Amino acid sequence: MEPANRETWFDDECQAATEDKKKAHKKMQQGYGTRSLIEEYKEKRRKEKTIHKRKKKEQMNVELENTELLRKQHDCRKF
Repeated sequence: MEPANRETWFDDECQAATEDKKKAHKKMQQGYGTRSLIEEYKEKRRKEKTIHKRKKKEQMNVELENTELLRKQHDCRKF
């Protein structure tokens, strides 16, 4: 089992959501903050946060399953 990496959950889907949010933010700044641009940015930001939370939770569940498996195998050193 390899050591836990904090960024193993950050994949292409996360990267795409972050890029979409960055583009919307830049567009909002250049458009003098009109209501539609602000709403678009907020929506992209919400979407990015939900994707990141879901990916982090999935990664945590995998790590917990691995830890539980090691505990059941009585492998104290790796546990």
